[in-house]
Amino acid sequence: MFSHDAVESHEDERRSSDVKAPRSESRLAGRSDESVECHALDAERVDASIQRTRAGDGHAASLAEGNDLEPKLFRVDGHYPEGVYLYASADGDALAVKARFAPGTLAGENKSFRWFQRVGDRWTSGLGGTQAPLYRLAGLIAALRRGERAFVVEGEKCADVLLGSGLNATTGPHGSSKWDPAHSHVFQGADVVLLPDNDAVGHRHMRDVAASLTGIAKVIRIAELPGLTDGQDVDDWLAAGHAVEDLLGLADSAPLERHAAEVSDGWGEPIVLGCQAEASPMPLNEGAPALIRDFVSEVAAAIKVDPAAPFALVQVVLSAAAGNAFSIRVSPAHSEPNLARYVLWSAASGERKSATFRVVTSPLAEWVRINEPSAAAKRADAKSREAYLLRKAEDAERRAAKEKSQVEEQKFLRTARESREAMTVPPRRAIAFIGDTTQPALVRLMAENGGAMAIMSADARQVVDDVLGKHRADGSTDDSVYLRAHGGDRIDRARVGNTATGEFLGIDNPSLAV
Repeated sequence: MFSHDAVESHEDERRSSDVKAPRSESRLAGRSDESVECHALDAERVDASIQRTRAGDGHAASLAEGNDLEPKLFRVDGHYPEGVYLYASADGDALAVKARFAPGTLAGENKSFRWFQRVGDRWTSGLGGTQAPLYRLAGLIAALRRGERAFVVEGEKCADVLLGSGLNATTGPHGSSKWDPAHSHVFQGADVVLLPDNDAVGHRHMRDVAASLTGIAKVIRIAELPGLTDGQDVDDWLAAGHAVEDLLGLADSAPLERHAAEVSDGWGEPIVLGCQAEASPMPLNEGAPALIRDFVSEVAAAIKVDPAAPFALVQVVLSAAAGNAFSIRVSPAHSEPNLARYVLWSAASGERKSATFRVVTSPLAEWVRINEPSAAAKRADAKSREAYLLRKAEDAERRAAKEKSQVEEQKFLRTARESREAMTVPPRRAIAFIGDTTQPALVRLMAENGGAMAIMSADARQVVDDVLGKHRADGSTDDSVYLRAHGGDRIDRARVGNTATGEFLGIDNPSLAV
C-alpha cells in the first residue's frame, strides 16, 4: 500500500512562469525522441516512509525523509527530475508519479513534466489508461470532512508549501492546462479558495475551475495576492515575507465568485427511496415534442404496447442520429457532453418487443439502405485508386534503387513520395447502428465513424453478456468502453487486436447509444 504523503524526492527549486505540458501522452501516438529508464520500486522503503509520515507532520516528514521516490527511478535521457510528486487514490493506493525537470534539460528553456504509472512493482513511462486524481486526494477528503477550507493552486509545489503551513491544499494533475470536471464533486458543499498564478493563463484557469465548481461547492472565492510580478505564485508571495495569516485574511475578504444559493439547477426535490411503488405513466405530454408524441402514440396504439417502450427507444434512435455533434445543457450549471442514451427493455415473451424495435428503428435502417450503395461505390473507387498509387510508388522506389544517375534517382523518389501522399483514407461506411460487437471492434468502429456509434438489437442478451463479462476468463465486468462513451470521456486503446503491436486508437469526443 502506498500513500499520497510520501511525495517529494528533495528540496524544490524556484519555478519559472511557463509550464510545459507532459509529452508522455504524445509518445503513445508514436513519438520516440526520448529514452526513459524505469526501475523497480522499493516498496518496503516506501511503506516505511509512510509509517514515519503518518506518525507526524505529513509534509515535513515527506520532505525530511523523501528519498523513497528517488530521482533515479524517473530518469529521462540521462536527466534526473528536480521534483517528484506521487498521485494516489482516495484509499492511498499509488497510481502515478509526476516528475518535474529543470529548464534546459528536456524542453529547451522551459521546465517540463513527465508522467509515470505504476505497473506491478515498477514505474513505467506515461499514464496509459491511468486517470490521475487530485493531488494528495486522501488528505484533501479528510480535511473537507472536518469542515476545513480548501485552497486550489496551480502546481504540486505550491500545494506542498500550503500543506506545510498547515492549510488544506490541492491542485489538478494537469496544472493550468486543464481542469477535469470529474474532480469537482470532491468539493461538494465545501468552502473553496482559488489561488491563480499571476498571469493570463492562471487567471483563465481559475475562472474555469470556479465555473466547474458552481452548484457544487458552497462558497467559491478567487483570491488575488498583491505585489506579485508576472508569472509568480503563492510560493513566491510567501517567500517574499508574507505570513500565512495574511493569506487567510485575503481569502476571507475575497469577493464571492460563486455561491450555491445563487445558482438554481432547476431540479425538483429528490424522490425518497422506500418500498417499491407502482410506476407512473410515461409523461408524454410534458416530456416529448408534438412530432415525437404523435409518433409514439400511434406506434403504441398500433402494436398494443405501453407508450413508455417506443418513447424510450425513440430517444436511443435520436442519440444514434445525433452522435457526438451536440452537447446537452441540462441546467444553467450543468451540461452533458453528448446525447448518449442507454435503454434496456425487459419483458416476457409475446410482448411485441421485436415489432416495436423494428418500427422505431426503421428510419435508421432506411437511411442505411439509401446511403450504403453510394458509400460502397466510393470505397471501391478509393480502394482501386489506393492500389494503383501503391503499385506506382513501389515501382518508382524499385527503379530509384537501381538508378545510377542521382538526378533520375531523385525523380523516381519524388514520384514515389507524391504517390504515397496522394493515398487517402477510404470513405466511411454508412452505418447507423450495429447489433452485436466486441469491445475492441466497437472502439475501432467508433474511431472509423468519427467517435460515434450505436448498438441496437431486439435481442439484448449478447450485449449484456459482453458488458457483464460472461466471456471473460475471470468473470469480471468489461464495461469501461461503455462507461467512457456514455460520459463523453476520451477513449485510448493501444491493445486493439491480440498482437503485441496492436494499433493505437484515440477518441476525444466519444458518443454511444445502446
